[in-house]
Amino acid sequence: MRASSVRSLGESAAPACCEADDAATQPPSTAPVPPPLPPPDERPATMTGKAPSAASLQREREYMEWLNNRPCFAWLECADSFRDDSYEAFMAVRRREREHARVQTVTAWRSQQHREQPSAAALERQREYLDWLQDMPGPDRDDEERDESWAAFMQQRREQQRKRRNEARRTGGKRGRPVNPNSQRQCELAARTARSAQRQQEIPASQHQQQLAARARWEQEDPSPQPSPQ
Repeated sequence: MRASSVRSLGESAAPACCEADDAATQPPSTAPVPPPLPPPDERPATMTGKAPSAASLQREREYMEWLNNRPCFAWLECADSFRDDSYEAFMAVRRREREHARVQTVTAWRSQQHREQPSAAALERQREYLDWLQDMPGPDRDDEERDESWAAFMQQRREQQRKRRNEARRTGGKRGRPVNPNSQRQCELAARTARSAQRQQEIPASQHQQQLAARARWEQEDPSPQPSPQ
């Protein structure tokens, strides 16, 4: 009886010993341990007492890096010098840098789109450039270099367009879009012209009536007959 109980106790204790040995032989865990959180009283908070967001904490870290990486100049150590290390100055620099990066990204994307999907005007300029290369005269000397760049072609093209515009301007002629008589502006101008003509027609009649009324008043005030001419 005692032997069977001892055997059962030995069998039950054996797995525990094996598990302890396996735990001792396993390598320690390499998972990162998160840092302990500070007490609630020492945690950063906003002006309203709320917990800061991840974006605000990131801006705070960038601000500290900006302060630490700012260059030091000798003239800034003078007593009358002023160095703006405020958070507002950092945010202004940060916005300017982010806007510059955004503009560069948009410009690169638009340039890629123009290269992949050129417009009809771009294709026309490309054909004109190829024709311009074929029609270029040969060099007078063997050591003479020809400027076959795109910049030279565009400069010559602009000069030709400017000359054509100047010639068309010298020839005269009415330029601009044709006048639409049914547009709102033309209707208003026509109505204004009609009112002016009507006013000019009414003014002489009123003046004649005023002259007649003045002559009648004068005759009433001076009833003596006028001498007839001999």
